[in-house]
Amino acid sequence: MIRIKNKKNCCGCEACVQACPKQCISFIQDSQGFYYPSVDAATCIDCGLCDKVCPILNVKYYHLPSSTPVYATYNKNSYQRKTSSSGGVFELLATYVIEKKGVVFGAVFDDDWNVKHCYADNLSQIEELKRSKYVQSRIGKSFADVCKFLKQEKLVLFVGTPCQIAGLKGFLRKDYENLVIVDVVCHGVPSPMIWQKYLQEQKQKILQQHADGEEKSVKITAVSFRDKVESWRRFHLSYTYKVMKDDINTIGPDSIVKKFSQYVWENDYMLCFLHDYANRPSCFDCKFRDGKCHSDLTLADFWGIENLTKEENLIGDKGTSLVMAHTLKGKGILNELSCSLKGMPFAKSFVGNPAVFHNWSKPITHDLFFRECKHRPLRQAFNKAHKIQLFFQPSLNLVNRIKNKIERIWQK
Repeated sequence: MIRIKNKKNCCGCEACVQACPKQCISFIQDSQGFYYPSVDAATCIDCGLCDKVCPILNVKYYHLPSSTPVYATYNKNSYQRKTSSSGGVFELLATYVIEKKGVVFGAVFDDDWNVKHCYADNLSQIEELKRSKYVQSRIGKSFADVCKFLKQEKLVLFVGTPCQIAGLKGFLRKDYENLVIVDVVCHGVPSPMIWQKYLQEQKQKILQQHADGEEKSVKITAVSFRDKVESWRRFHLSYTYKVMKDDINTIGPDSIVKKFSQYVWENDYMLCFLHDYANRPSCFDCKFRDGKCHSDLTLADFWGIENLTKEENLIGDKGTSLVMAHTLKGKGILNELSCSLKGMPFAKSFVGNPAVFHNWSKPITHDLFFRECKHRPLRQAFNKAHKIQLFFQPSLNLVNRIKNKIERIWQK
């Protein structure tokens, strides 16, 4: 029976829920908005399957070899590249699989702008799967669906965070030639509750601008965490909205779809994410960095590409992807895509992507931030947590440097 004694030991992949033959495990949201397994002991038959599929309980030591091919990559279709988070490689992969009558799994928004995993089996559905979504996605029954399609001998592409990939592999418990697994380099996964709090605060601000005595509501119509409205490097969190009356489009100027866009380092939600206050406890002790999720391909932004090449198409502001090929299967598919591939030196490619190898330390005010969010606006909760964190930062940095040095010595 799966028991979570320390929350850092659950990444929320939901493999245990889907593997349980008695369906006695449910996922319950805690006070910080993260989901954890809860077992109905009366129904459990102690088969141990939940423990067997748990990626954290079964992680094995692995170190990403320096012989791993690394590429600077971009989609040759300029429109697809422009409307993607970085270089537009995902859309090429998804198109490749669907054109072979396959199925693509990835993260989408639901009607309430929560994030969940689902699948697409036609080209028109790819648009919803595109672009980064900085909220932890609910896996639901996606692992079981993957298994179903694999047994039907369909080609399946699954894209997710390293912990989700490890959860899928643990659930399947064997390799499939018709399964292509892609992980995305992950800084951490923020709380769905904090994301919803941000959206509600934004709606309230909009309503205050339309306070004319008539009761109205706000409908969010699109969200982009990685809007290239200014450039790929200086990306914005953007959303479009319209003001409604009685949940029906108003007649007049308020019915026009409007856009809000803000540079990420000035945005309330992204500040909480980038400073690690909103992230899941397991992210600070992630077991799946350094290639440990064993995917076929890894995708990331190629931050710092301008220091490695002078090629204009790579160093411009349109977006460039870093791609690692871990298997012959992954490398073979990559070579069939309509993308520019430029090999890069392994040792110099990750200066701008430390999350490939390293975890961030949990802020000492992490839990304080969540408590403050219960009764303060997001920016006020962030300011209070960050002010206290900065006060203790010098001593924390010293401790972390010592810990990191000991870890590097131990790895050698």
